[in-house]
Amino acid sequence: MSDLKTELDTSEKVTRFLRNKSSKTEDLVIVVKDLIDGNLNVFLPQKEVVILQWIFDYLGERKNTEAKISVGFWNVLSSVWVSLADDHDTLSRTYLSHNFAGILTETFNQATTKISSKDNVKIQSLVDEISTAMEAISKSNLWFKLPLDSTISLILSYTKLYIHANRNTTIQLSFEKSSLLIKKFLKSTLTGSDLKKFSAAFNEKILSHVFVLIGMDLDTYSKDLYNFLVSTLIATPDKKATEIDLAPAQSAVNEYKLTDEEKHKSSIALYEILVVTLPTRSDSAFSQLRKIAPSALKTLVSISSSKKIKLDSDFLKSTMSQIFDKKKESVDWQLLSFIHNIDESFLTERSHLSVILATTTSNKENSKEFHAFAKSFIDYFTNSRELPQFILSWKKHLVPNSCWYNDFISEYLSIQVRTLSNIQLKSLLNTLVHPLTLENPNETPDQLYQPLIVCVLSFFQQRTLPHSMLFDPLFTALQSKVNITSSEFWTLKYLILSISSGFVQKFHALIVSQAQSIDYGLDKKNVNDSLAIGVMQSLFRIAEYIEFSEFENYVSKLIKYIGKKSKSPEIFFETMCDRWLILINIRLRKKYKERLIGLFATNKNAFNKLCSTELFFEQGSLSPLALQTLADKKELKNELLRIKIISSMPLQVIRGSSRKELLNNLSDLALSEKNLKASDETLEFQLTARAAIDHLLSHPSSTVTLVSDSAALQKYFYSAFSFGNHELETLTRASCEKIINYNIKTQKEREEGAKFIFALVNEAVSSLKKTKKHSNNFEQLEFATLIVSLVHSENLQESGLDNVILKSLTKILQTTKGADKSLNDALHAIQNLAILSTTKTNELSKSPEIFAVTGTYATLALKKLVEPQDGKERAIFKNLAASCFTVLTHLSSTKDQVEACLAYYISLLEQEVGVSNNDVVACLQQLEEADFNFLFNETIGSLFDPESAKPFAYITAVTAFPRALKDEENVAASTNVTELLTNVIKNCDKLSEGDLLSYLSFVEYMVKDRPRLLTQFCLDIIISTFVRICTSDFGPSFTPKSDIDSIYAQLASVASSVVVFNRSRLNGRYHLLTQLLTSLLGCLTNTDSNCTSNFQPRWVVNSSKPLGEKAADAYTRLISNLSSTVISYRETSERYKLSSYAQMLKKHLSIYIGVVLINYVRFSLQEGFTPSVRRGLVPGFYMVFNTIGSEQLKNVNLLLDSNSRPYFKTLYEDYMTYGKWKSE
Repeated sequence: MSDLKTELDTSEKVTRFLRNKSSKTEDLVIVVKDLIDGNLNVFLPQKEVVILQWIFDYLGERKNTEAKISVGFWNVLSSVWVSLADDHDTLSRTYLSHNFAGILTETFNQATTKISSKDNVKIQSLVDEISTAMEAISKSNLWFKLPLDSTISLILSYTKLYIHANRNTTIQLSFEKSSLLIKKFLKSTLTGSDLKKFSAAFNEKILSHVFVLIGMDLDTYSKDLYNFLVSTLIATPDKKATEIDLAPAQSAVNEYKLTDEEKHKSSIALYEILVVTLPTRSDSAFSQLRKIAPSALKTLVSISSSKKIKLDSDFLKSTMSQIFDKKKESVDWQLLSFIHNIDESFLTERSHLSVILATTTSNKENSKEFHAFAKSFIDYFTNSRELPQFILSWKKHLVPNSCWYNDFISEYLSIQVRTLSNIQLKSLLNTLVHPLTLENPNETPDQLYQPLIVCVLSFFQQRTLPHSMLFDPLFTALQSKVNITSSEFWTLKYLILSISSGFVQKFHALIVSQAQSIDYGLDKKNVNDSLAIGVMQSLFRIAEYIEFSEFENYVSKLIKYIGKKSKSPEIFFETMCDRWLILINIRLRKKYKERLIGLFATNKNAFNKLCSTELFFEQGSLSPLALQTLADKKELKNELLRIKIISSMPLQVIRGSSRKELLNNLSDLALSEKNLKASDETLEFQLTARAAIDHLLSHPSSTVTLVSDSAALQKYFYSAFSFGNHELETLTRASCEKIINYNIKTQKEREEGAKFIFALVNEAVSSLKKTKKHSNNFEQLEFATLIVSLVHSENLQESGLDNVILKSLTKILQTTKGADKSLNDALHAIQNLAILSTTKTNELSKSPEIFAVTGTYATLALKKLVEPQDGKERAIFKNLAASCFTVLTHLSSTKDQVEACLAYYISLLEQEVGVSNNDVVACLQQLEEADFNFLFNETIGSLFDPESAKPFAYITAVTAFPRALKDEENVAASTNVTELLTNVIKNCDKLSEGDLLSYLSFVEYMVKDRPRLLTQFCLDIIISTFVRICTSDFGPSFTPKSDIDSIYAQLASVASSVVVFNRSRLNGRYHLLTQLLTSLLGCLTNTDSNCTSNFQPRWVVNSSKPLGEKAADAYTRLISNLSSTVISYRETSERYKLSSYAQMLKKHLSIYIGVVLINYVRFSLQEGFTPSVRRGLVPGFYMVFNTIGSEQLKNVNLLLDSNSRPYFKTLYEDYMTYGKWKSE
């Protein structure tokens, strides 16, 4: 190539080389690029114009196929075109003198034939460069209407290239940009009177290829292009035509040898377009496509269903036969739902109705598909006022294994029965009870009673008594004697008795006598659980109102039945717990209650449910029986369950003596040798037992061993550490803390309490002094530290416990320093140091080596946190870092130490380590004012430093400075706050979600707790920052998964605080306030709107879901706080008058708030709001109407355009009707 450059030393030689047919394509590209870049020592007048003309000429030659698929050629074309962007005449003349559409067509064809589909890199590069060239040309507005042949050829060649590049490949190439530009290229062509000719050519030459393409995974713009082409050209614009010819689709199947999956996808994609574009011809398209892709039948039907496309009745009948084919194991209820939605009257024909209701498919009654179909099917009869006829038809087909016989159908039907009038319901009930008056009705118990049960259930849905005209059929049902041993018989009676106590009073004797006729003998087989539960419910209902002597005898039989014969005793236990505990407590004598509680105790789940039912413990005589059962291990075999139940029992029902007995018993179990041997089983037992002990210790007693014996408490604490389980150690520590605090509080009244504390401290000192090896005795240090953190310092002075602990901890830290294996020991030691540091012991501050050793571990922890770690290791280093931080902040006193602590705090925040801001505040308060202000300024200066930590860490750290201020008149501190706010507003677009939340927290604190540090300028900056955050041009950008509702709510809440706490300083700042309200309102507009306006910030636009009602409510609260009135009273010489600063502000605000109202109307009409957002905003704008005066309302109306005024009028009328306060 260097030789070639040497040879091409004149413009004549360059021109001859470019025109030479034997020149290689790659050499031509290199020479042209060098010529453009000035790398050839040749002068060529108007070289860009010459090169552009040559490129078009060269690409237009049919023989130059290599040039057409050369990425370099298209790259040169786009770059030359861009360089001549200002020379519109040259560009226009060159474009018009060449057939650019033809060049594109030939290029696409050559790429399809010459480039292998496996060479996806070259195809992608070529398409990208062609797209860049097309985009450059499109900016010159040189698109013109193309002739028919050129248009069809271009679409065909592009379609073939797309299929060639993306079919049968794992990597999908991106054609988005090219598809977008081609659509733009074609839009001006595919219009007008010639559309019919275009349509005919499209159907003949292109449709078969498009059929293949639309079934592929298209990108957004390609899908949009082919949806446009198909919807525009698929058929002639003949409104009378009812058929559509999809023969090209079948030819595509043969030509491309499509797989079943491809046929499936293509048929669905084409049909989705046709049902929208040509709904009148969709039936014809459906018939052809279901033959092409039989597997797509269900999806095609679902599309027809969603668009209410009527299908051929013969097809519906054949599909119905296939659905209910006896050879099939299950029914496709979803497909049946689609058919029902297409033609509701079809399935309700008598022959079809019988087939549907007679279905006995197993295990399908609970399927979601069946439930959805059943609901829509029943709804049809309800809406058609034919529900009684449906219920009678349903009754005829009721059999035990019917999918229409279950609780879901019964409940839903009962809801629909509510729509019947009393006259209709009476007629239905009379029809249903008539067979009960016959001696031998020819119906099963299910058919006799289940429809009646459905009707009676409707009364409970309405929660009202039935009309008196319905009593007669109900009385007839109650007097029935047909099928007395069926469960449905007794279920119906119980439901009717539950309607009114009057029914119980009138029919109790008959029902009791019927119940007595049922033999519960253990050798009898005519009683089952369903029947027994029905009888139980009925008799228990009667016993609520009527005392009858047979009741306890019946209960005795029931207990025997449940204990020895029932297959599902849980049903009885659950029913009693949910409904009959009060009755059992009132009506039964003690021996029967004991038998029932004993029966519950035989079933661990039942007894657990009983003891977790709040109502149970309200029954005074039942809960002591449960406690007695818990104390008797023989009654309740599972000891672990017994302890769990104790943990859940309310302390109010456990008497002091029982509590003492239970606590001593549980502590003995927890400390027994067999339960202290570490294993999974004993760990579970210890966790359960100690949870129960902690629960009972909420009300400690001095008579309990753990509370009165310090040695026992010490052993209890130490034993927890042998399992190495953090949860167990935490639980034990909490219980010991309760016991120690109890003795501390009562030591003045109880001598035993003082002795307990004294013994506890001395034993801790003795235990630590005897310790030789620290590694196995951490439990002693933990216990001693716990004592020091709770016991008053005067109780510790003589013992020197804190000094002994400090020496032990120092020794441990010096021994473990730098040893990875001893990391857990160091963690335990520093955690104890952190507890000691918070007690402000003087001994700790006298040990300088502690600060140095802790600093070493702090550095180690931070270093490890920066490195990748697994979950467990990271948790250890987080705990270590947090504990080190607590120690260091409490020991720091010099400027350098405080500065180091602050830097460490910022680093921990960046690593998401949970540390207390209070520790930093206490640390900063050690500084002199000058040092304090210097450090404050340095921290603010590093806020948006690229090399610093994340901004949110600095903002959070900065919050500590105002809190640490001793003097609010610190002028330098106020200046620093101003600088911080200024830095944030300059860098709004850089804020992350965490940065923004930290900033809002800082502003809220300053406004509420440090208002004197905020100047008027600061308030202006804060409001302006909020406006920027809510503006599309300046706002930050968060991840799509961010919880923008919570972010917006916090933003509006802090803005509300700014308004509420600074009313007096807002005078003259209403332009900022209205701008803030408008920006916040713009965030709430509908993101799915097709409007091109851009009111929303990036963090809202980029979110995966729009703002909702929570955000709208937050905006309404802001408006309400702005418009609300804070009233004060003052006496004048004339009379008492209501006046307030807020009223004055409200008066001024009414002049400006109209701007927000205008924008609300504008947003509503242009962008719109989602229904949930609009629902939340309405109360707020009622407040605006309440604030604004009549003159301002007129001004608002005048400023609105003619399209907005009717909507504004509607808003105002709604306010007058629903929002304006009307006095009595």
